[in-house]
Amino acid sequence: MFFRRRIWWFVLLAVTAIALISQQVFIDIPSQAQNAQTRTFDNPSIGGQRLDRCLTWERKCGAPAAKAFCQLNKYSELVGFGVDNSPKITQVISDGRVCQEGVNHPNCDGFKWITCSNNSSNNIAEKIISSIKEKGNFSTKDIPNTDHGRKACLAAVNEVLKNAGIEPLDHISVLEAKAALDNGRGTPVDASNAKPGDIVLVDINGQHHIGFCQNNGCSQTISNSSSKASFSFKGNGNFSYKGSPYNGSAPNIYRLNR
Repeated sequence: MFFRRRIWWFVLLAVTAIALISQQVFIDIPSQAQNAQTRTFDNPSIGGQRLDRCLTWERKCGAPAAKAFCQLNKYSELVGFGVDNSPKITQVISDGRVCQEGVNHPNCDGFKWITCSNNSSNNIAEKIISSIKEKGNFSTKDIPNTDHGRKACLAAVNEVLKNAGIEPLDHISVLEAKAALDNGRGTPVDASNAKPGDIVLVDINGQHHIGFCQNNGCSQTISNSSSKASFSFKGNGNFSYKGSPYNGSAPNIYRLNR
């Protein structure tokens, strides 16, 4: 009788343990599935070395290298990244070349983190497009520090972003906004791959302008009109027209990451 009780006791413990394990598996699997769309890689590495911040040797640094890392890890979109100046050895993602500080290069910079996603940019673009439609040709003349709307191209872009629930670029100048886009807020795209909702800016002879792409290929744009002090200038890919200070400029197009 004593042995039978011991057997039943062990059976009961085994059944309880199996139930608990099953419950834990049931909880963990949905959690992993939920987080699969977005992932942050801390101190990202390849080939056993820290990832170099340039896509190729000393070229296409920052977002291009981070996006290539996301794609290598089966993520379609780059959400953001942080640069790390402390690594002494890094590896270039495009060809595997190793950078050794003080040996073949004075500085070997890497990434502190890279966040990748499979759905971020599409959602952001949809929000931007909806915001542009919702706000329409809004006035910019009362926006502070814009010379009554005559210098409000960046402020107008920020108004659209804020209305979309997206963190604005919030910088004083277009060049500062470009630096923010180059350092994680955006991913550079070629005009051939541009989509509605992408940000487009030009920089030529000290003249700068910024707005949004309105079609695939970014041959149609919308931005602030200096003469009308409103978000109503519907231009071409580099905001050029007869007498425009932007004539001959090469547009810089970015897909906003966050």
